[in-house]
Amino acid sequence: MSTNKSEVLSFKQVLEILGVSKSFLYKCTSQGKIPCYRPTKGKLFFKRDEVLDWLNNDFK
Repeated sequence: MSTNKSEVLSFKQVLEILGVSKSFLYKCTSQGKIPCYRPTKGKLFFKRDEVLDWLNNDFK
């Protein structure tokens, strides 16, 4: 199966991948610790490759 490295993930999908609480993920996004996008000032979106890079390199 081929994966699309630029795949866009929702907040809920990132929660499932990381296995963290909503409050922890919100804290990381508000502090700029994890790369995320809010194109319409509404929902948060994430790029799969950036989430996985963050998980492997910066998650503490």
